[in-house]
Amino acid sequence: MSGLSPADYLLLIPVIALAVFLAISPLRDSKWKARIRAGEDPRARLKFYRETMVLLWGVAILCLAFWLVSGRTLAGLGFGMTVEGWRGGLAWGAALASFGYMVWSTVETARSRSTRQSVRRQIDAMGGLDMIRAKTSAEHTRFLGVAITAGITEEIIFRGFLIGALALVMPVWAAAAVSVAAFTLGHIYQGPSGMIRVFVIALVLTGIFLIGGSLWPVIILHIAMDLSSGLAFRLVDRHAEADAAAEAASAA
Repeated sequence: MSGLSPADYLLLIPVIALAVFLAISPLRDSKWKARIRAGEDPRARLKFYRETMVLLWGVAILCLAFWLVSGRTLAGLGFGMTVEGWRGGLAWGAALASFGYMVWSTVETARSRSTRQSVRRQIDAMGGLDMIRAKTSAEHTRFLGVAITAGITEEIIFRGFLIGALALVMPVWAAAAVSVAAFTLGHIYQGPSGMIRVFVIALVLTGIFLIGGSLWPVIILHIAMDLSSGLAFRLVDRHAEADAAAEAASAA
């Protein structure tokens, strides 16, 4: 800590804000889960989406502002291009491979009843997805904004800013571990099985960021992941009745 400059200490402000945000998230999530499940307000999920986007952009802008005020650059935050050579190629290759898998998975969900049934079981097993799972056309439309918001802001907050700020006082690998833990805790509403999935995603995104040194591959991949999840929600709901009828007919 003695090696820090006065400007470096400014980064403590968004770090503390992020810690408070993560601490109150379970209480906030419980409130919204109850409102959405009660069904008394048909626009409850839309309001939750809006509040989530406002909060995420607020925290991200705070991190970005204090990063710049401390004398650092956007490139230092991760908004430069990936490093040259094999590391940059590996980062973009991993991102593109993951993107390709998501496209394949979405196509399979659209065309295969057994795949949709598997996706339904996974969604039901997570238990906490009702809060974010779009149901109506208006919700699906606004979920696009949530996906784009999360893909940009969460990468700024957890990958770019948090790792960069914590690396001032600990090894980069330790800062990355804290980032993965914080990102996972931020999705506690998804329940144990959902958090395991989020933990794996956090490892992948963090690894790509550390290898390539740029936020661009992980922002694009994160947005694609969330859009893919939203499309999966839509597909399983759209075919729910037909799939149930086909399953009943095959069992008869």
